[in-house]
Amino acid sequence: MSKFSITILLLLLLLILGGLVFFAKNYNQLLVSPPPSATLVQSPTPQPIADLIMVDYPEPDSLVESPLLVLGQARGFWFFEASFPARLLDEDGNEIARGVAQADSPAGGEWMTEDFVPFQAELKFKTPDTETGTLVLEKDNPSGEAANAAELRIPVEF
Repeated sequence: MSKFSITILLLLLLLILGGLVFFAKNYNQLLVSPPPSATLVQSPTPQPIADLIMVDYPEPDSLVESPLLVLGQARGFWFFEASFPARLLDEDGNEIARGVAQADSPAGGEWMTEDFVPFQAELKFKTPDTETGTLVLEKDNPSGEAANAAELRIPVEF
């Protein structure tokens, strides 16, 4: 192989490595940045956000029991590594269950998208002394930055 061929090969290799480094540094930002039309709901004032996450079950104020199967759809950037946290609180705000909502794409489908991706979570809990509680579905926020935090709260009955 000539010196010219080796030089060209090394330049191509450097370009490819540079592109990979650039992509890796911007990968999290691509996943957690919502589209411009989305309304990001930040803690501590969460509210329903139908353009980012939709829950099919349970419906608000419905009677739930253990194990609670949560079903819905969320935009791909609501997930990190195909999952996000789910919690169940009693009326006093005490956590009675914690779990993980997992992307439920058929045949290992794509979750890294801006489209809606089906998810499910199962929460096992002891029925609390309170009559009501709250299901909390949190946008996974690996950065820990408050600007990237969001959650959906659904009132439930026990």
